[in-house]
Amino acid sequence: MFLTERHLFPSLNNKLVDICKQLGSDEEHFNQLINYLMDNEEKDAKNKKFSKNLSSSPSLIQCALFAIYQSLWIFLSEICNFKQIIFFGHSFGELSALCAAGAFNLYQGMKLLWKRGELIERTEQAKMLMIRHERKENLPLPQDVHLSARLSPTVSVYVGNPSIIEKLADQKFKEENNQKIISTKILEKINYGYHSKTFVAPILEEFKFFVKQLIKNKVKWKESKGIVLSNLDGNKLKKTLDISEYLVKQLSEPVRLDLCLQTILSDYPHNRLLLEIGPPGILPQLLKETEEELEIEQSKRIKVIKTMKSEKRFMEIEKSGEPPQLLKAIALIWQNGYSVNFNLLFNSPNEDWDNKMHGYNFDYLELNLSSEKSLIPLNSFPKNKQENKRITVDGEKKIKENEGNEHLTKKKLIELVEKTWNDFMPFASGEAVEDKNFILSGGNSMQAAQITCELSKYLNISYEQLSIELIFKYPKIGDFIEEIWKLIKNKEENKNYDKEGKKKNFDKNLEENERETSKLEGN
Repeated sequence: MFLTERHLFPSLNNKLVDICKQLGSDEEHFNQLINYLMDNEEKDAKNKKFSKNLSSSPSLIQCALFAIYQSLWIFLSEICNFKQIIFFGHSFGELSALCAAGAFNLYQGMKLLWKRGELIERTEQAKMLMIRHERKENLPLPQDVHLSARLSPTVSVYVGNPSIIEKLADQKFKEENNQKIISTKILEKINYGYHSKTFVAPILEEFKFFVKQLIKNKVKWKESKGIVLSNLDGNKLKKTLDISEYLVKQLSEPVRLDLCLQTILSDYPHNRLLLEIGPPGILPQLLKETEEELEIEQSKRIKVIKTMKSEKRFMEIEKSGEPPQLLKAIALIWQNGYSVNFNLLFNSPNEDWDNKMHGYNFDYLELNLSSEKSLIPLNSFPKNKQENKRITVDGEKKIKENEGNEHLTKKKLIELVEKTWNDFMPFASGEAVEDKNFILSGGNSMQAAQITCELSKYLNISYEQLSIELIFKYPKIGDFIEEIWKLIKNKEENKNYDKEGKKKNFDKNLEENERETSKLEGN
């Protein structure tokens, strides 16, 4: 898994293996886990030792995902200057969040998840049904069907006996409740009754005893390391926590992710950015629905940066040679005002990255015509080491500049692109000319992020359109300029395209990401 990322960043691969080793003396579990995480080509190379056909138990899946998510978080937190951190996750995701915030260590996390998976396999078989419904509607469900999760004002997950769940997913049930139910979907890969006391009651005492033996003291952590939002009510967890009591409740009561999202949104502008470590696509949709329910202004909505691609999209990227999502995520984190330790990122302790990228400084602002109060700088850096002053931007002037770009001529665009190229490619051979090639001139992904970010801000074109992919797809300056000119000339059409892109069909997202999403519960 993540073969490209692990080749690009060897330290990420080392972290992944080190976390797997936290299973300790149980070599069989460790080998199973490493086998599960390997790509097919790696398995082919080592087929004498590893089997391709491995049963995907809840223990194995949850530990594998835990290792991936923790290695990603540790890797990103080492190279980025994250400050105020609020962790939250859905079910298994909350356990990952607790570990990242220091509630328990990696060894305890791996042992906890393996045992949790073993115990859940002893419970009665069940199925989960995701229902998209009208807001604030009470659904007429049978008594032996239980709420497992409330994800947003319109999305809920229910758990019950497989035969009953299949009837609820039937078209007839939807027709009988056509004013309330928009769509239903069985989560095919989940076979146990997570977050329902009816189904998990037989294992709760043993689970509680195991957690007490594993984590003997009450959990205490400093808020400076991170705050965790509870799956039970969306509130911040106390600094001192009886972890065994809490995890029993967390396993047996419904997940209230909707309340976690409300808490996040209530603290704007301190919470402006969400880093999504997990299956992509679902969180932005749930966040958008919650924002609409709370009638939050467009200018005050939170951005989501995804660190992973869906499995289908991931395979497409592997074949096409497109930059991995993790690298794009780092570029977006950087664009949003967080410093990146390039020496650690590229394992180059002797490079002077500050001087190599001297022309780039963060004066990034959210510009909004209706509310000047929203002009809040996320972070800033000096243009050189001597001028150690915070950089600010005249918001009104910036807006007027952007408005003036409607009359931009192609000649001015060429001058702008060439100037931006020269600013951020100071060590490229020769000045920017039409046939100059970005890749052949030694351009890298970070320089691509700098150039496209600067142009997108100046030209008032969304970063989704004028992104780093564009400069890699059209590396010749002349071709790159032509593509930007097309975006400018068809700006209105592109705006509509942006809106359609953001309004992704929820059911399509579920189809594409079902495998990854269901793993959050550990099938």
